[in-house]
Amino acid sequence: MRIVRQGRIGYATTTQLGDSQNLVNNAVETAQFGTTAKFELPPLTAYPQVEAYDPDVESVSLEKMIELGEKLIATVKGHTPDIICEAGVTKGVVSVRIINSRGGQANYRKSIFSLGIEGTLIRDTDMLFVGETQFSCHPLLETRTITEAVLQQLELARNRASVPSQSLPVVFTPNGVANALISPLMAAFNGKTVLQGASPIGNRLGQPVFDKELWLWDDPTIAYRPGSRPCDDEGIPSQRTPLIEQGTVANFLYDLQTAA
Repeated sequence: MRIVRQGRIGYATTTQLGDSQNLVNNAVETAQFGTTAKFELPPLTAYPQVEAYDPDVESVSLEKMIELGEKLIATVKGHTPDIICEAGVTKGVVSVRIINSRGGQANYRKSIFSLGIEGTLIRDTDMLFVGETQFSCHPLLETRTITEAVLQQLELARNRASVPSQSLPVVFTPNGVANALISPLMAAFNGKTVLQGASPIGNRLGQPVFDKELWLWDDPTIAYRPGSRPCDDEGIPSQRTPLIEQGTVANFLYDLQTAA
């Protein structure tokens, strides 16, 4: 629950659904220390149709999930017997309902299925960490994509090499680019970081900062992606937002408070 009391934001959570009064009391108590509210909650509005729930996820049995995990481990250890590894297979269904005092409301369901394995290979004083994970709104019943990625990591690391202590050119694979750049970029485009003046691109809106071949969007409307949804946690309809267009900073990602 989030409230605005005497112009300040209060917030509280609970797992006790029958104790609503205590939830309200806690939210009221935190409001006296909250920041000044500079926003209005959204009224009733229309939301895009975003498919994120697959009922087949719920029908995957525990036995099948165990079988998938054991197959992942067997394949990796069959390639490298002395690796120490563990696999994880999870499924879940999330039901979300948002209601506010201005009449705004939204609800949706989302299914999530994940499949992954990670391992550690120790040789002398060297430790090699490998791993791969997939997430989907659909059941993931095929392990080949994950095991092939891990086996490739093991093959690439088979021969040790020394590296001189100096500046060297680096070539990123597509996976390397994603792992190295996406998290820092998301931090830089975060509206709160921009508002605090901590973003290195916070004052570069509309300016070319990256190579003109770079485009980046935030799009939670793509069907059956784990991060997709019809609205955000504040009830604002989801939309495709350009962040970088031809290397130019196009938008930042704000919530209601930071946008205000």
